[in-house]
Amino acid sequence: MGSIRFLLALSVILVHAGSLFGVNLLPGFVAVESFYIISGFYMAMVYREKYIRSTQPVNDFLVNRFLRLYPLYLLVVLMTIAFSLAMGWWRGSFGQLQFYMDHAAAYPSNFSSLVFLGVSNLTLLCQDWITFFSFDAEGQLRFTGLQQEMTVQPFLFVPIAWTVAVEMFFYLFVPWLARFANPWRVLTALALALAVRALLWQLFEVRDGFAVYRFAPTEFFWFLLGMLSYYLYHHRLFPRGRFGMPGLVLILLLIFGYPWHDQPWLVFGAVFLFTLAIFYQTAGWKWDRLLGEMTYPMYISHTFFYLIVMANHFPRPYGTALPLVVITLAFSLLVYYGIIRPMERLRANRLVAHSRT
Repeated sequence: MGSIRFLLALSVILVHAGSLFGVNLLPGFVAVESFYIISGFYMAMVYREKYIRSTQPVNDFLVNRFLRLYPLYLLVVLMTIAFSLAMGWWRGSFGQLQFYMDHAAAYPSNFSSLVFLGVSNLTLLCQDWITFFSFDAEGQLRFTGLQQEMTVQPFLFVPIAWTVAVEMFFYLFVPWLARFANPWRVLTALALALAVRALLWQLFEVRDGFAVYRFAPTEFFWFLLGMLSYYLYHHRLFPRGRFGMPGLVLILLLIFGYPWHDQPWLVFGAVFLFTLAIFYQTAGWKWDRLLGEMTYPMYISHTFFYLIVMANHFPRPYGTALPLVVITLAFSLLVYYGIIRPMERLRANRLVAHSRT
């Protein structure tokens, strides 16, 4: 499963950087929402098969997921701040910090908006809501009513971190949804998620774009699909392990062939049907696991390295994508061995300490 997650992250990188030797993979929304499906399956599996045996299952699950996501996010934020300060010293323009400096100069008596954005950057809180805010004439943040607005986006140190905020929103509901191996609970939640989408459609005319794509209650649908696939698999209603290899080949063909078929639901359907079978087929592949572990550092760091690659005089042979992918992969390997593996041991030790004997 790691190879598919790797390609989903690579798809997002290529959306931002352009094609790699003429190769494009999935559109950003297809890659992100496919990853949500995989995440939903994986969270249902680990909670049912690992955390349920803990004496503090909810606490252990939420803390361990926080330790999985937040430290690396904070590292990228600090790297972005350091790079912005270096750019200010070197070139006189302070990168991402320049937006804060310009806003403070234009509205010297109004710091509340900057404080809110700063706290959001440091904590991940409300990252998925920033798209729905803009500045009024006094420099105050105002809610745009779930309409797409990009004026606040430059104030985010990690612009794609809104997906992590959506993911963490989902984690809050996993213990309740995964506590009992009951697909009807997940189906009920799916119906509610669809009802939210229908309500937004009818009352607020929210039909596409970021108003759906970056709004956690509507994106909840994809995580629930992943959880449903886990339960249906274990009720023997989905393809079993022997279909793992055909399913893997099918999804790879759909990813690399997307420019020709251009059908998001083919990708979503294949991921929904075959995720479990592929997982059990590839569980023992060490190289596949390594690719999967590199996925999050690749995804969360690539916008920072994009800033570096786009800096003047940085060598960009064959376009922007090649140096960006190479640098991001190198960083992800360093992070895996220097941060992820030690953090994984910490998370495992916490779980062992609370396991029922």
